Amino acid sequence: MAKKEIDNRFQRFGTVSFADVTRVNDFIDFLEQGRLMGTVCRQCKRRFFPPRADCFHSLSSDMEWFELICKEYVDSARLLSPYYMQTEIQEGFLMGANWYQLTGGRQDFVTYFLGGREVTVELSLEKIPSATMLPDLWNINRVSMKNFLRQGLFGIYGLVKDSSTNIPVRSMISIPSHDSLNSFVFSHHETGRYFRYLKAGTYNIQASANGYIPKTVPDVNINNYSRTYLDIKLKSVKSSLGDLNILVLPNPFTREFSLLFHSEIPEDTEILIYDLNGKIKYSTVFISESGTNLKIINLGDYPSGIYILKLITPKQTLRSKIVKTE
Repeated sequence: MAKKEIDNRFQRFGTVSFADVTRVNDFIDFLEQGRLMGTVCRQCKRRFFPPRADCFHSLSSDMEWFELICKEYVDSARLLSPYYMQTEIQEGFLMGANWYQLTGGRQDFVTYFLGGREVTVELSLEKIPSATMLPDLWNINRVSMKNFLRQGLFGIYGLVKDSSTNIPVRSMISIPSHDSLNSFVFSHHETGRYFRYLKAGTYNIQASANGYIPKTVPDVNINNYSRTYLDIKLKSVKSSLGDLNILVLPNPFTREFSLLFHSEIPEDTEILIYDLNGKIKYSTVFISESGTNLKIINLGDYPSGIYILKLITPKQTLRSKIVKTE
């Protein structure tokens, strides 16, 4: 790859750019022409002025974890060489898109499509360091590399299994209101084992799989440099419904619930939810599947209280009282 030229256009205004090459430096040229330039996020469509190289709403949800491990790497290396990894970037690390834009790179592929986490470490300003430099580079990076590998042992991990048969279940492990850009992971289809790297905090961990009722484990505490075990048992839709015509789980609920019902054939189905004054608060129409059906309904933005759920098909109308709590 050709070396990028140093871009000093921000210095015309007395400001040094965070990186030598950035995607918003054209802002300076537009200003000198008497024109204003902004940016629009391709994902969430937010507009920014002054322009931003990346939308802070659409960054990877695990950005704080990436910053944690990168800072640890740099800090450990600088104990031996105080000015190592320090040119115009004082921190010694940055988000790659703020350095230069690359389409189809490994890091995006590993994170977005494989559910992994990947960083790029540039050990030297020389693209091909001489052999005489290698011992020094190894001595400076040795502890940092060990710490980096050790981070693979931390975070949250466990098993996902069927609650009745104890058979491993391939499921998606996600964190509602946290995950973005495919940052969720999957448990292994043969073992049910999953791994997820997270910075310290309290998270609601959700497991969901085809044919099973999603389960959310609230307030799971994660600590840096430690491993949190969390095994999850999922109930199959078929075994949960049993001989009942309709079932709501959980009930009471706080934000969302699972509606289970049985259809002999695919047919037009309508769900209506009323408050106690008879006002329709939620409605949806769809074609049910033959057999057991599962519908996830989110009423997180509705006030707590008692509601009446009505399920309507050409052959029957089923009702259930549901309770939403804070």
